[in-house]
Amino acid sequence: PDLVVMVDGIRSEGGATTSSDPMEFDLYATIAAKSMLRAAREELRAVLGVDEAIVAMGQGKLVFRCPISSLRALGDDLGQIKALERVGYLMTYRETTESSPHGSPESLDDLARLLAEECDWRKAAKLLGGGRKLQFRVKRSGNVLRGHSTSEIARSLALGGVVDERAGWSVSVRGDLTVTVELSDVGVLVGVLIAKQADFNEGNVEVKGLDPVVAWGLVRAADPKEGEVLLDLCVGRGLVLAEAHRLCGGLGSVLGLDLDEAMVESASTNTAGLHRAQIMRADATRVPLRSGSVDLIVSDLPFGYKMGGSVEDNAGLYTKIFAEMERLLRRDTGRAVLLTNHDNHPNMASCLERAAWLKLVTRRHVLLGRQKCFIYLVAGAGASGANEVLKPGVFEWEERRGKERWSKRRRLSRKGLKLVVV
Repeated sequence: PDLVVMVDGIRSEGGATTSSDPMEFDLYATIAAKSMLRAAREELRAVLGVDEAIVAMGQGKLVFRCPISSLRALGDDLGQIKALERVGYLMTYRETTESSPHGSPESLDDLARLLAEECDWRKAAKLLGGGRKLQFRVKRSGNVLRGHSTSEIARSLALGGVVDERAGWSVSVRGDLTVTVELSDVGVLVGVLIAKQADFNEGNVEVKGLDPVVAWGLVRAADPKEGEVLLDLCVGRGLVLAEAHRLCGGLGSVLGLDLDEAMVESASTNTAGLHRAQIMRADATRVPLRSGSVDLIVSDLPFGYKMGGSVEDNAGLYTKIFAEMERLLRRDTGRAVLLTNHDNHPNMASCLERAAWLKLVTRRHVLLGRQKCFIYLVAGAGASGANEVLKPGVFEWEERRGKERWSKRRRLSRKGLKLVVV
């Protein structure tokens, strides 16, 4: 290794601590919503053996203690955790309560003293390795230190000599470790980010489109399986394909088409790098694919309000799309999940009545903003779930009704956390 440092008898190679006996360290974690709290605690208990995780900084953080043998071993464990957004080493946490009304610092000097006296820099170096260069990042909300900008606070800490020199760390403008200082009226938290959630489509999407949670719900309703071919007839900005790839990375291929050149360009941008993804400019009623070559179709159909369309025009358009779907899908196992608004329900009902072999399995209500919409799951007789009793309003895999449950399920279907400290 390029770097070997001894810190209190713990050998650190290349910045990663190794020790035969685990040591207990304090960590903090960020959750995206209160609905994820229970799942987060269950994962921490199952993966890291954490018996107690305390809610901190209002509702957005958990603080806990766990035994860690090495940074690499911690990274392997965090790779199994999906309910958290970030995990970091906890330097200190001070909460504002009635019995302790001065949890938040009242001045820059007060904050500097807190970091110098309450943060155990040497213990942090045992886990994260010596020879590190630090940079400070400040996040602030409420009235704490209101007379100072976050950049001014960070600069004050960088120049204030708050880091214990015995830790073997130094402060730099461009450090390889970021010390985050979160200030609010409910308290102050100081920590070093260790891992974060990398598999989160919003971070990769450059052009916004359909709500990613709704796109996930459409794909989940289609129940994609490894090796299958998924087609989006109205690809728009490609969010359905992105969610399909994330939900089932083993799909044979994901295809998207649209007549609008701008949409094709946006979809190409948002699906760049996805394995076996292809975007083409084509008509949804005349798809350049052979008959029976597609396993599932997932599409957000035109509502009829843009590009000169109308609900009346959709009567003919939907009829042609249904005919093309029945040509493209495998007759025994093919299935389709279609999203449209309430105004187009008569058009969908008419198409289903005239369909040769596609039958309605479930119709589910969903709100897009204030607009009432429906998701239709249609399938052939041999498709999974096609012969079950119709369950209007809910898919068979849902625990409860409500799009907010989709958000939680979507988060728990992603990959685990990834180390940002090496």
